[in-house]
Amino acid sequence: MDDSEGLFDFVRTQCRVIDMRQTLSLCGLPTSGNKKDLSARLRPHCNPNSPWRATIARFARDNYEPGYSGPEFIAWPQKTVVAMQRAAQLDPFWRSAPLTAPVELLPTLDSSHLYAEAHFHMADDQAISLAQDKEGALLQLQVVCMMRGDQIDRRCYWPDRAVLRVNSFNVPVPERPSSNLGPHPVSIGNHCHPGQNVIHVFGIDTRTFDVVVRFATKVGVEELIRDCQPTLFDMTEDESWRTISGVSASDNDIVCMTPDSISLRCPLGGSRMKIPARLAQCKSVAHCFDLSNFLELAMIARHWTCPICRCQGRPADLRVEPLISKIIGALDFLGGCDDDVDVECDPERRVWWRRQALEEMASVLDA
Repeated sequence: MDDSEGLFDFVRTQCRVIDMRQTLSLCGLPTSGNKKDLSARLRPHCNPNSPWRATIARFARDNYEPGYSGPEFIAWPQKTVVAMQRAAQLDPFWRSAPLTAPVELLPTLDSSHLYAEAHFHMADDQAISLAQDKEGALLQLQVVCMMRGDQIDRRCYWPDRAVLRVNSFNVPVPERPSSNLGPHPVSIGNHCHPGQNVIHVFGIDTRTFDVVVRFATKVGVEELIRDCQPTLFDMTEDESWRTISGVSASDNDIVCMTPDSISLRCPLGGSRMKIPARLAQCKSVAHCFDLSNFLELAMIARHWTCPICRCQGRPADLRVEPLISKIIGALDFLGGCDDDVDVECDPERRVWWRRQALEEMASVLDA
C-alpha cells in the first residue's frame, strides 16, 4: 500500500464524520453528504501531488497522533493557504482537486511584465478519464488565475495581455471578467500527457495574481442544490409575511403588480415554479424564480443576478421562499392546473387565494 492510500485508509477508518467535515472545511471544500461522500471527496487530496495533503496529514497527526505515522506537516505560507482556498471555491459548477500549489504571477521590479512557471504531474488514470470525455463536458484539466485583492473574492481574473503556454502549445485566454463569476476556467487537457507537464503564463499588469492547475469534475444542478442546502432553507414563512407587509406600492421593481398580488410564473422559464427561490438580498417575496432554471442560466451566463430586481448574490445567498413553496404545494394538492399562476395575499390576516377562482366566480355572477 502506497503512502497516499495509507493516509486515506487512516482517515476513512479512524476519523469521525465531524472530523472529516472539519478537514474539508479547512481545505475550502464542500462539507455536505454522509461519511462515504466525505471520504470520496477527501481521497484525491491524500495524493502526494495535492497541495491539501499536508493539511489532511496535519489534522490526522494533531487529532489521532497515537495511531498515525504518516507524512510530516508542511507549514504553507498564509498567502498560499488563502489562494488554495479561493481556488477550491472559485467556481460552484466545478469540484476540483489541485495538481499544483498556487504559483505567484507578479511583476518584476523594473517593469510591469508578469511571468510564472508551474510544473505538474498528471496520473495515468486522470489521462484515461480525460480521454474518455473528449468534449470536457464532465471532466477537465483546468488552469485558473485569480487576482489578489479582487473585490469579488471567487472569480477567475487574468492579467492584461495574458498569454498561456502549455507544453509549448499556446492556449487562448478569456478576456477580463464581465460578471461576478468571471470567465470559465481554461481547459488544457488536450495539450497535456501522462507524467510531467509544464505551463508558462505571461502578462502585463502591475498587480499580483495566483495561478493554479487543477483536475475538475462538473457539478450538476441537482448536486449544486444539495451543496446549497445548509443555508437554502434559512428563511421562514413568518419572514415572508412580514416582507409582504413591508412592500410599498411605489416599488419600481415590480411591474403590473400590486403589493398583495404574487405571480407563481417563473420569469426565466415562463411556467409555474417548482422550487421557488430568491436571493437573500431581494426585498420582495414577488422576486421569485424557479431554482433549477436560475442555476442552469447561471451556469451559462456566469452571474448570480436576480432576474427581477437585478441584485447580485452568491450560491450561499439562495433561499427557498417558504410561503410561495407552501402555496404551490397547496395548489398541486388541490389539483390546480399549471396555468393557475396568480394568487393574492392578505398580510394582515395571513391568508391567500387564487385570482383565477375570483375571476371564474365573477364571470358566473355576470352571466
